[in-house]
Formats: sequence, C-alpha cells, structure tokens
Amino acid sequence: MLKQSLCLIIAIVLLHAGAGMAQEKPEDIYKKANELRKAGRNEEAIAAYQQAILKKPDLAAAHLNMGIAYMNLQRFRDAVEAFNRAIALSPAYALAYFNLGVAYGKLEAHQDAVQAYQKAIEHNRDYADAYYNIGLACGRRGEYQQAVEAFDQVIRIQPANEAAHVERAIAYEGLGKNTEAVQDYNQAIKLNPNYVRAYLNLGIVSNKIGSYQQAADAYGKAASLSPADSDAYFGLAGAYLGLNKLEEAMTTYQKYIGMNPRDSQAYVNLGYVYRRLGNYTESVAACTQALTIKPDSGQAFYNLGLTYLAMGDAKAAAEQQQRLERIDRQLADKLRQLLQAIKAVQP
Repeated sequence: MLKQSLCLIIAIVLLHAGAGMAQEKPEDIYKKANELRKAGRNEEAIAAYQQAILKKPDLAAAHLNMGIAYMNLQRFRDAVEAFNRAIALSPAYALAYFNLGVAYGKLEAHQDAVQAYQKAIEHNRDYADAYYNIGLACGRRGEYQQAVEAFDQVIRIQPANEAAHVERAIAYEGLGKNTEAVQDYNQAIKLNPNYVRAYLNLGIVSNKIGSYQQAADAYGKAASLSPADSDAYFGLAGAYLGLNKLEEAMTTYQKYIGMNPRDSQAYVNLGYVYRRLGNYTESVAACTQALTIKPDSGQAFYNLGLTYLAMGDAKAAAEQQQRLERIDRQLADKLRQLLQAIKAVQP
C-alpha cells in the first residue's frame, strides 16, 4: 500500500512538472537554453532550443544559437543545418550568415565560407569580422590580392585593429610586396607595442630582404617580450649571421638548441658558424649531430664536406660528396666542383 502511494505521488509530481514545462513560453525556454550554452552545457542547451522551436518553429534566434551550441561540440555539419534554417526564417540575418561561414571554414569548405561571409556583408556593410575572415580564407587559398582587399575593409572600419595589419602584411608578402608588409608590421607594433607576432613576422621579412639590423631589432624585442618563444632566437641568430656577428650568432643558436634539441637545421647552422669561426672540431660535431637527428639532411653533409675541406681533409670531404649524390644532386655537384678546383691547384 505504501509503495503504491509513493508511485502515485511521483506520478503527480512528474505530471505537474510536465504541465509546468508545457506552460512555459518559447521565449523563456530560449533564454534558459542560452544560459545552458553559456555555462558550457551544450547538449542540454540543444535539447532546450529544440523544445523552444517545437513551440515556436519560426524562432530564428533559437536555430542560430542551437547552431552555435553544435559548433561548441564540433558538430559542424549539424551547425550548418541550424544556421541555414535560421537564414531561411530570416533571410537578412547577417549573424547567421557569419556563423555559417565559420562552420564551413571548420569543414574546410573555404569557398562556401567566403560566400557566406559575403552574404553577411550584404546585410551589414561594415561587418569587420566577416571581412577579416574572408581575408583569412583567401590567404589560405593563396588569393593574396583578394586577402589584401578584405583586410583593407577591416582597417577602414577598425583602423586600430592590429591583427588586421599583420594579416594584410602576410598577404603583401605573398604578393612579393615586402615594403608594404614592413609598413603594416610596423603599424601593428605602433598600435600594440607588445605584439610579439608582429615583431616575429617583421624579423622574417627583414631577414628576407637583407635588412638584418631591422631583423635583429625585431627578433630581439620579440625575445624580450616572450623569452620562451624559441622562434625569436632562431631568427635572431640568422640576423646576426647576416650582420656577420658570428660570436652572437653562435651563442644564440646554442640558446635555441637548448630549447629545441631535436632541430637538425639549427645544428647545421651552428656547424656553419663554427666553421666560419675556425672551430672545425665543433663544426664537425654539430653537423654530425644534425645527421643523427635527420640522416638525409643534404645541408648537413654539404657543410660537413666544406668543414673537412677547410681542415685539409679532401678524402673525408669526398666521402660526404658521395653520400650527397644519393640525397641532393645539386649540393653534390657544388661540392664536387670545389673538390676538383682544389685538386687542380695542388702540386
């Protein structure tokens, strides 16, 4: 009898709870769904959005935010469907088009993403985030002029957007417009003097165009702002090489290797510096270590051969040339020509 009474009480409670939920307005359910999503409870949020949509199928915002919940769960195809439903209900919904573009981007459907962002812009001419994402998508596809034009619009709308200046600079580099790239990196730094990425990229393009002091200054600033960023030390060492500051290059490569002991290229570069300094034993050791990490490193064999030549050991250099034949014929030919030239002048 007691058991039957308890079951009856539970049934009544559930009936009242269901009736209470049934009486909730769809807008109230939608608000609760948003709270669940913002709390990271995305599965529950989706169930709540679905309940709100059952009560009010034309609630476009519920479809949009359900799509965002799907995005949070990395269910990108479900997100695309939700965003498209929001757009079908509200064809001028710029935010839905923007999020649709993000979802397509996650699916690597970059052309579809660009088209969605363009639709967002049709309904909001100053949608800076949409222009920004178009720029990123075009850059990934190597469409650098379109990327520049997109970032032009971002900067028109948000002149203080330092990230847009950096991304436009990257696109300029893709077009071979290094002067413009340098200007944009400097503008980004002016807007944000602690922008490590801007300093790093400025260092890269400066090394590329032979402005080694500018590169050294940029990498040095990056290293001071982010001492754990090993890329700054690798680039700084390269800039020191360009400036013929061999001791500084040596110590900087050593610091970098301390942070990245499995980087074969760093050992090759260090071996080159050692050879330039006349430290032949250390040069051989560095190049040998590079080959331990990457046995098919043509540059390591080539630099090892040059070091043996500097030591007067033509036989050991010839052995490296023979190994290079199987790895890099171009470097093998260069080393062979050096060997032949030395042999020609020997008595």
